[in-house]
Amino acid sequence: MDGTKVLIVEDENIVAMDIKYTLKNLGYTVSGIASSGEEAIKLVEETSPDIVLMDIMLRGEMDGIQAAEIIRSRHYIPVIYLTAYSDSRTLQRAKVTEPFGYILKPFEEKELKTSIEIALYKHKMERKLKESEKWFSTTLRSIGDAVIATDNDGKVIYMNPMAEELTGWKKDEASGKHISEIYRTKDENSERSVDTLIRVLKEGRIVNPEFDLILVSKNGREIPVNESGAPIIDDSGGKLGAVLVFRNITERKKAEIMIKRRLEFEKTVSRISSRFIGVIDIGMAIKNSLKDLENLSGAERTSLYLWDRDRIKMEAVYESKEFSKPTDLRKISPASFPWLFSKLSKGETILIKNIAEFNEAPQEKIQFKKAGISSLIGLPVYTGEGMEGFLCIYNFKEGEKLLREDLMLLKILSGIFGSGIERQKAEDELRKSLERLQKSMKGTIHAISKIYENNTQKPSRFGRAPGI
Repeated sequence: MDGTKVLIVEDENIVAMDIKYTLKNLGYTVSGIASSGEEAIKLVEETSPDIVLMDIMLRGEMDGIQAAEIIRSRHYIPVIYLTAYSDSRTLQRAKVTEPFGYILKPFEEKELKTSIEIALYKHKMERKLKESEKWFSTTLRSIGDAVIATDNDGKVIYMNPMAEELTGWKKDEASGKHISEIYRTKDENSERSVDTLIRVLKEGRIVNPEFDLILVSKNGREIPVNESGAPIIDDSGGKLGAVLVFRNITERKKAEIMIKRRLEFEKTVSRISSRFIGVIDIGMAIKNSLKDLENLSGAERTSLYLWDRDRIKMEAVYESKEFSKPTDLRKISPASFPWLFSKLSKGETILIKNIAEFNEAPQEKIQFKKAGISSLIGLPVYTGEGMEGFLCIYNFKEGEKLLREDLMLLKILSGIFGSGIERQKAEDELRKSLERLQKSMKGTIHAISKIYENNTQKPSRFGRAPGI
């Protein structure tokens, strides 16, 4: 009671003074006495009482019920009605203002004290509850997971903003509707519909699907989600409803795809690298490797361009598939593609994700489009003598998802091709040298045999030639 301030609202001065005297005897502080509703509102704002004792029938245009409603809405201060009226109409009006007590005149001192203490305690508990609800509501609005709660019939009673965003339903329009209408999911593999919250309501236990789901939003958008459902249980063990927590796993799915692609890239690099170890037919190894690259990138074609003998043009010597149109760029030259060759000669990797948006070389863009090229990757291929050609990947499907690490792996592959070309050139040169040596040896043997033949036909000083 120490420090508890009470505002008295009573238009009968004698009654008001009697109440003031009683309150002081009980240990309360009277912050003021008002005789009208308007004055009561003003004193509440000036003195900030802890509780208001409000007579219902007041002089003036505003009665106690109207004043109490304004005080409750503006200041959330508990009000106890003091009145001699107990008719049903007055009670119904008073109930709307959510009073913390209703005392009929005349009343006992003990009754007044009890009503005040109960009202103060109730107000304290309600304030704590409101603060807890506000904290809980703020937390649910702020978390990254989506939350939907239902009653025992599966009707939606709460949705947080993330749930609104993912489902496409606003809380107000979803409230009261069955969860199956608001939250529609299916197995990402079998297309079978999944009703996790319905299972929770039926079985009364936590349900965690062992597989990811596809959420079909209000506008038909499909979103990969992971979810968990649980029953809402009160202190006595009674079931109040169920809550579903789910999250958008689009980014996780993208990461899984990227990891899978990375592993495929690494496996392809390893397979191609192994293919060139101890291989006899370098050309076949290159062609098979280009086919692997085509499958990995989802490209229409991959080609390995090499200089011609005069180093004037480059030709697609090795291809994952044959050129099919007259406009296909089977042969290209620095004169017709200066930008392309300038970049490659500097050792740069060329990545054009969308030819339509490529504006660095307008004339080359026209030729690319005529050849039906929508995207390309070009990597220079080096041997010990310098740039020998370049690896080209046409119309790949994963352009937007290519990472720097992917291009690094492609550079490794271009290096492997360069080593293969260098080895093939060395083997070709060795073969030619052997052919020249064989030809030379064949001529030498022929000459020796002729000499021997001539020698056997000459007469000896001692008679006939040997063997005759």
